Amino acid sequence: MLKAKLKAYFADTNGATAIEYGLLVALLSIGILSALTAVGGSTADKFQDIADLDLIP
Repeated sequence: MLKAKLKAYFADTNGATAIEYGLLVALLSIGILSALTAVGGSTADKFQDIADLDLIP
């Protein structure tokens, strides 16, 4: 009886898709955040370089 219930429990795949989608979203979020962090620093430096220019005589 217990062996049959355990076998049925481990054979059940309901919810596996939701977990996979959750892991995919987490992985994409980490990738996007790391890319934005890398680009954000260089963009801030460029804006500071432009702000430091003496364009008005």
